[in-house]
Amino acid sequence: VIDTIKKDLTMAPMTKVGGGKSSSKGGGVKNDATQCLALCSLANISGLELIQAMHVEVQHILVSKGSTEQVKKKAALCLLRLTRTSPNLISGRIFAPHVVQLLQDKHLGVLTSVMSLLNGLASQQTEEYGVLIPNIVHILSVLVLKKDCAREYLYYRTPSPWLQIKLVQLKPQE
Repeated sequence: VIDTIKKDLTMAPMTKVGGGKSSSKGGGVKNDATQCLALCSLANISGLELIQAMHVEVQHILVSKGSTEQVKKKAALCLLRLTRTSPNLISGRIFAPHVVQLLQDKHLGVLTSVMSLLNGLASQQTEEYGVLIPNIVHILSVLVLKKDCAREYLYYRTPSPWLQIKLVQLKPQE
């Protein structure tokens, strides 16, 4: 099982029908679907041996510039599920700089998934993620004050209220 999931997670990008490599934004549809299914399987199986063998791969997929938005969303939620099962899986000091990079993503779906992960991680290690508060305040100001948001994330003229709630829920250092 571990080898199959690892192979599905680390698939090389697919090639287009025309022969050229597919772009990282477009990605291979089958490759994205395979990676997403592997991430969902990993999150739902989540045995301790499987978690220890695969959590580094999931982190790599999450922070990789080659991953599509859909795969990043699934990776963030998978990692959240894994850290709930094994709380000491991720070191906040090591992972916080990667979260800063993820918080700069323009896709609000990715930001919402990353904030779910961050809220889960911060509930376990509050002091490690307190350095991210300025980034979170910036995202919140862009949403609330500038109302800078894609149309599909507007809900009754409110820009991404689900993300706003997740941003406000993050507890600062105590």
